[in-house]
Formats: sequence, C-alpha cells, structure tokens
Amino acid sequence: MKKIYFILIFLTGFITAYAQNGSDTAQVAVQVEMPQDAAIQDLLTKTEADSAYIRNDFATAVEIYESILKNKGESSDIYYNLGNSYYKMDNIAKAVLNYERALLLSPGNSDIRFNLELARGKTIDKVTSPSEMFFITWTQSLINTM
Repeated sequence: MKKIYFILIFLTGFITAYAQNGSDTAQVAVQVEMPQDAAIQDLLTKTEADSAYIRNDFATAVEIYESILKNKGESSDIYYNLGNSYYKMDNIAKAVLNYERALLLSPGNSDIRFNLELARGKTIDKVTSPSEMFFITWTQSLINTM
C-alpha cells in the first residue's frame, strides 16, 4: 500500500517534463494523467464509508458499503462493516444476515462470530399459542381436577 502512495506522489511531483528541440532550447510542458487504479478507488470509497461510520452517519455508510458490494464484488470485511452499520441502526435482521455472509467468506474470524452471536442474542422470537375453543378449555380443566 505504501508503494502505491509513493508512486502516486512521485507522479504528481513530475507533472511537467522538459524537452530540448535541436539547437533551440524550448520547454514543452507535458501533462501526466493520473491513472485511476481500481484498488485506489475501492480504498477511497471504503475510507469514505468508514469515516461516515465513525461520524455516526450509519445510513450513508450503509449506502456506500452496499454500492461497493454491488460494483466491486463480495468481501468479508465489507459485509462485516455493513453488519455493524445495520446493528447500530437497530436493524438486527439485516445485521445478522450480513454477519452470516461475512462468516461464510471468512469462517475463522472471531470478531465476526462474536458480533453475530451478539446480534442473534438481540433477536426476539415471539411465539403465541393458538387460542382454544371455550368448551375444550372447560373439558380439560374438568379432567385435570379429577
């Protein structure tokens, strides 16, 4: 990563180049275009999403992480961060989903496992039994008393 930054700084330092034309000393300015490397763009968008998360702007972080996943492909790190963002927004179902996706891509990561268990602990399963007819309830109570 440091090499990429060094190359970018080196290229920006030499924006103009000088050439000598015959006996005349002529200066020709050549503008060097910066290459738009996909890895650098990914890093910038992930950095933007991370900074939005740090600023507690979770909705923006979710949008950026989802666009990264849509455009660049799957990554356990992005799914993990997306799960964290959803968790902070109290959207536990989507947080669990993204933690599980991250765990599939990186099964040995203990942080993902911990956050997944934490999110699963916050899920509430409300199970209600169906109501019975009144004469069945009476019959069962009569049988239980005898």
